[in-house]
Order: sequence, then C-alpha cells, then structure tokens
Amino acid sequence: MPAIGRSGTGPGSKFGTEWIIDALRGALRTSVSPLDYGDINGNLLGFYRCSVATGTTVSIGAAGILNYLRWSDTSRVMALIRVQLGSYIAATITTAVAVDVGLVMSRGSTAAGSGGSAVTMGGNNQKLRGVMGTSLVTDFRVATTGALTRPTGGTADANPISLTPMKSAWNIQNPGTATFNNTSTDTLFDLYKWDPTEHPVVMVNGDTAEIQEFTAGPATGGIRWYITWTWAELALF
Repeated sequence: MPAIGRSGTGPGSKFGTEWIIDALRGALRTSVSPLDYGDINGNLLGFYRCSVATGTTVSIGAAGILNYLRWSDTSRVMALIRVQLGSYIAATITTAVAVDVGLVMSRGSTAAGSGGSAVTMGGNNQKLRGVMGTSLVTDFRVATTGALTRPTGGTADANPISLTPMKSAWNIQNPGTATFNNTSTDTLFDLYKWDPTEHPVVMVNGDTAEIQEFTAGPATGGIRWYITWTWAELALF
C-alpha cells in the first residue's frame, strides 16, 4: 500500500500526494532542487547569469564602485547566488599598493546611478532557461576608467559582506626594477557564494550590490576587472 504524505496548506501544497520509496535502497527518496521561480498563478520569473568587464580603471579611490547591480521591483525579490571576480594589470603599475575588493550592500535607493556603461538585460538576455521571464533588473552598470556613482538615495552598509585581497602572485615584480608585470589572476574566484545552510543575500526594492575597491588603488597604471553575477528573481523568499 503506498505511503501517503500529508501536505501543508501553503501555496503549491498538494494533498494526498504519494511518497516515493526508492526501489534500490528501500528508503524514502527526496531531491534537492533550485529555488522555485514560478508562482501559484503561473507567472514565471527565473535564474540569470551575466559576465561584465570594466575598462582599464585608473586611480580608483577607496570604496570606488567598479560594478553594481540594483533591484528596484516593488513586489518581487532577488536572491544573490554567486559573485565571481578576476583581474588583469592592463597598464604598468610602478608603485606597489594593496589591492583589495569588497562586495558592499547599499539600501534605500530611489533612482539609477551613473557613470561607466549600462549592461543590457532586456528581452531574452542572460536567462538560464529560455522559458524563464525577462529579467526585472533595470539598473546594472560597469565602470570604464573611473568609479561609478551610487544609485540616488542609496546608503552603503558600514562594512562589506565579503572582502578579499588580490592574491600575491597578481603583482610580480620585474627583476631589478620598480615596475610590475602585466599579469592576471589564474581564474575567476568566488567573492560571494550562497551556502544553502545559510541565508542568502535577498534584495528588495532599493537595494544595490556593489563591487568596490576597498583600499585606494594604484595611482599609476591600470586594472581591468572581470565579474560574473548569478542570481534568482523570485515571487517570494
């Protein structure tokens, strides 16, 4: 006789659903699946991934914004899944400085920021499955040579939620000189990655996730930054 599971009463509940007993192991079978991106009314939101590259940034000050993604929808939320980062010395740096990067949240913005270039997100862009809805992100910018301006009205948190120095191999000094080779990080690394045992960053109307140079960057030379964002747009969380 099949085992019958009693369902809850929340959205999407199914009463009288049979549990599945795994024939191989003789045990109740469950599975881990991504966050639900559809609601009970059949509206589809989705999962998205987008990679951006700055221009050759020069003399970025402390807390200078290299890239940001702002959420402005008033009835849905955005769950940040992963932020990956890489870099390249695009113009010779002649004086060694600390180069560190942070992910900083700001709250309460009421309008878009400025500077750099807007990242195109409309239509079918950046979906992880074709049937997913068009992204609701309308304010997503990346720096060209100088820092971006924070979205209007936004107030940054006092501290980053993630902070890292660029690895020591990033600045390799030319033997017998005071200059540094043009080099890069070996691969993108995780500046932030959601651990499902913890609460993810969930963004609501007016929230912005910013990639910042934490300490003032080199005054000479230039750096290109490569950033990959992965996120989910959800009816609720």
